[in-house]
Amino acid sequence: MSGRWITNCMKSRVDKRNLLLAFAAIAAAMAIPALFISNPYTVDEFGTLAQPAYLAGCDWTYAVHQVGDYYYKYGLTLLYFLPYLLIKDSVILYRVMLTVNALVLGTSGIACYLICRRHLKTDSANTALLMTLISTMIPSVLFQSSYCRGDFVLVFTPWLVLLFLLEAYRSEGGRRILFSVLCAVVAVYAFMAHTRGIVLVIALFMTVVGARVLFRIRTVHMPAYLCATAAGLAADRFLTAFFRSAIWKYGSTQHASMESVRFRDMLTMFSPDGLKVLIKTAFGWLYVAFSSSMGMVCA
Repeated sequence: MSGRWITNCMKSRVDKRNLLLAFAAIAAAMAIPALFISNPYTVDEFGTLAQPAYLAGCDWTYAVHQVGDYYYKYGLTLLYFLPYLLIKDSVILYRVMLTVNALVLGTSGIACYLICRRHLKTDSANTALLMTLISTMIPSVLFQSSYCRGDFVLVFTPWLVLLFLLEAYRSEGGRRILFSVLCAVVAVYAFMAHTRGIVLVIALFMTVVGARVLFRIRTVHMPAYLCATAAGLAADRFLTAFFRSAIWKYGSTQHASMESVRFRDMLTMFSPDGLKVLIKTAFGWLYVAFSSSMGMVCA
């Protein structure tokens, strides 16, 4: 079963309206508060914004060193480079970057709505819209998008990966290859934007391989997916080395990077005390999900 991707869901006037509403509701929820924010950059934002600033001709090397040489990945340079080139007022620039965050985050609403209608076969367009809003507009998630740092990329990329994965599974030929590549590209971009994005890369790989080996389900075009993933990770290695050598000159980049992870210590999460922390964290997120949607997420 293939078909015309987004256009299939936009044949009816109600679906067109709901796609627009899903995007607009999420974007507005973040963009409107951004118009009134004028706070100084946080430590996390220094490392993230130093990279588009560098490409725009502003060297923040010494400033990054003064705040601790914390290293944050460069993925948001793709979104913030143009504003840095065009806008000189720092307050307006910050608000514009937050607005960019809001617009990009709105794609999660589009992806979720399409998943509901095309893949979960939700009959009612309004029910699909309601499911989309309660699944994507969780306050704790939106909070992560109120800063110019890579965390918000980890909010919208899983929705896109899931949508592209389902579309690849339903498609054949060139469309299957296209969506397989898009799955890989979005997952790798999450890693380019934030170190924790490697979790999405690994989770996608485990899903694709697990479905093929355990259930004989071919979710993606495997050669295209693997080549795109390998190419993306190779590009990430090159770009990471470039920005590190250009900006992090005076100190170590071991803070907030993969080098700072003590994998031996991570084994403690399987100890009795570590499992308690995991369980408490899980219950905390469940509480946030249930309370934020007034219990509707349970449905």
